[in-house]
Amino acid sequence: MNFIMQPVLYITYLKQGIFFLFAAVCAVEDIKHRSISLRTFIAGGAIGLLLYIVQNIALNTGAVQAVSELFKALMPGMLVVMISIITGGAIGIGDGLFVLICGFYTEAKMLSLVFAAAWFLCALVSLFMITLDFIEHKKSKKPLPFIAFMIPIFIVVQVFNYI
Repeated sequence: MNFIMQPVLYITYLKQGIFFLFAAVCAVEDIKHRSISLRTFIAGGAIGLLLYIVQNIALNTGAVQAVSELFKALMPGMLVVMISIITGGAIGIGDGLFVLICGFYTEAKMLSLVFAAAWFLCALVSLFMITLDFIEHKKSKKPLPFIAFMIPIFIVVQVFNYI
């Protein structure tokens, strides 16, 4: 293995580990409190941005290319935040901020794939819950913690990425 690539590999593993820690903290907060603290978002975003910069310095990526790739990776999150604002919170702003911060840790293609798959999985669970409510003649309107649907899909995508 090339001597130069070893630090990049370590940075990549560190970035993934910190991302999964950030995602787990967000999921726990989302499930327990139905919201995520601003401190968690600021910490996750700041660390993600710092690691993104360090990784691009280690890879000797040009500034224009690095900013272009980052902008593309942040686009899905910006879209979710805009949808949240337009719909008056039908999709939680916390979910949008989470997807936005994920852009510091992953590429746009992967993030879009994970978001779409998590949305689909969440829709299936919602449909199942609606069906159960219909059968039991109930009318409940529980919001689902969307971030908890994204984490398993991130893990599956990462595993298939290394196979």
